[in-house]
Amino acid sequence: WGHFFAMLSLGRQGASAFGRNIVRCSAPILRRSAQSNTKVADESTSEFKTTVSALVSSRLFPSKQIDPVPVHSMCDAYRIQHGVAQCASLRSKEGGAIKGWKVGASNQAAIDKLGLDEAFRGPLFAPTLRRSPSTVAWEELGVALFAVEAEFAFSMAKPLPPRPEAYTEDEVWAAVQCVHPAIEIAASRSPSALPLGPETVHALVADHALHGVLVVGDGVPAGEVTRESLPNVQATIDRTEPSVNGDAGSGSAVGNGKGANVLGSPLTSLTWLANALRKDGITLEAEAIVTTGAAALLTSAQVPWGKACVLEASLSGLSKEEGAKHCVRLTMPKEGVRPWEIRE
Repeated sequence: WGHFFAMLSLGRQGASAFGRNIVRCSAPILRRSAQSNTKVADESTSEFKTTVSALVSSRLFPSKQIDPVPVHSMCDAYRIQHGVAQCASLRSKEGGAIKGWKVGASNQAAIDKLGLDEAFRGPLFAPTLRRSPSTVAWEELGVALFAVEAEFAFSMAKPLPPRPEAYTEDEVWAAVQCVHPAIEIAASRSPSALPLGPETVHALVADHALHGVLVVGDGVPAGEVTRESLPNVQATIDRTEPSVNGDAGSGSAVGNGKGANVLGSPLTSLTWLANALRKDGITLEAEAIVTTGAAALLTSAQVPWGKACVLEASLSGLSKEEGAKHCVRLTMPKEGVRPWEIRE
């Protein structure tokens, strides 16, 4: 499974002990709607236990294909997520608990297309969090690629626990330790649930919100970032095929975007996540990492499944240093290379 999240060294000053602690549920997940009317999302039923077991197995062995989870509301999808996160075998395998969160559907166009009222979230576990530069085998992602995304990730210096009133962006920014460039590969273990749409979104959110792997670059301390400039930070994601026998690589593809693509600002996305967790009785813990959604992306057509490639993402203008570019790099060997055969 490669580097575990606790090995991630973040921040240019080397002061972060990021990843040592777990992200704990500070209270049972709250019910924001009536009790589920589907047995799959009812914790007392055998259907729930069977569904959770299948999803746990698919996280431990990502190349194992599973059927889509038959849920039809976001509340039920989060119940399934919670059940998977509490599974003893998964916690043992992945070092204890959730290490962070991702935000999906982080722009209004995606929210509208999926028929949702807001963005959605998913938990991140240790084996799917990597330090840049990293090499990841295809079989670690799942069985179907959705997209490759350049993202803004935040590491937290302070916890944001549940409380009655909503957190403001000022309060959330004060809890941020560093801002990082990141690459998320969005992938599924249920290919029949793709393409993502109103009829399949809840099933895919139940399966950890289409999370495949997140590769995180060195962080820029929050004090060196002008938060008002985050919407204007330029994001790029680039795919190239590796050179063979000295010949130049081929098959390049580039996606461009900016911070404003993420709910208007990556900080807005982070604040949404903090408040979504707050409403469900969950603390966003210190040392957690939150990746806030696609600022720029490549589609599955631009990143063919199983082909060897190098993925690089950059954020330009993130720090106050003029001309600074902060990068993250992920190498994907051709399909068939096993995780234990990778040497970094």
